[in-house]
Amino acid sequence: MTQRQGTRVVKWVLLIVGGAFVFGGCVVQHASSSRLDTNALFAGEIHNYTGVDILAHEVQVDFLDKSGNVIQSATVIPCLRSLQSGSSEFFEAQSNDPTLLLAAGRARLAGDPAPTFGHVLRGSLTLSGARASQTGGLVTVNAVASNSSAEGVSTPKACAIAKDARGDVLRVAVAPISPAGSGGVGVGSVDLAPGASRGFSLTFSLPNGVTSVGELDLYADGLQNSIPMTPTSVQHLTIAR
Repeated sequence: MTQRQGTRVVKWVLLIVGGAFVFGGCVVQHASSSRLDTNALFAGEIHNYTGVDILAHEVQVDFLDKSGNVIQSATVIPCLRSLQSGSSEFFEAQSNDPTLLLAAGRARLAGDPAPTFGHVLRGSLTLSGARASQTGGLVTVNAVASNSSAEGVSTPKACAIAKDARGDVLRVAVAPISPAGSGGVGVGSVDLAPGASRGFSLTFSLPNGVTSVGELDLYADGLQNSIPMTPTSVQHLTIAR
């Protein structure tokens, strides 16, 4: 198991506890430790090398000091609703750290609540009109999500994955970004009826000292009858400046 600080790759072999059995095969990779204002920021990708689809799941992140001691921990909901066999999922966690105490991070699938397992549904969401722009340290992504099936998609959401030139994950931004009651409407704030479309927008800040994104990918998924569907994505978005 290896760890390299900064925006270097961090790999942790995970044990996933579900019911009465334990198995390995999920690896955290392409992770980065950085800072966002006064926060410590840890983000990365989990790849599922098992033969099982993981449905509901959360990620536990430990923030470490320079000696490798765990100072703070956080359990976060990752970008996508499923971690399919042979596919990847993305996460980020932040911790307020104005004294620069936290130096690195590590992550694993959370055991409480335990992940659930099953089979994802065939995806019926599509993304169109995706575009991105950067002004200073802010990146904005706009797109339209459409439901092509004869059944509604409940609580759809989208997330933008910003990576550096080496492919390490810098930020994981999830829509909708409008607080409840603000009047903003985005993917995730309303269900998508059969044939319906909904535009959305999300904006996120780059980590301290980062001036550009090496790769920007956009994902969207949702639920049908409470079961996650296969995500759709637009890869390698061009960022207008």
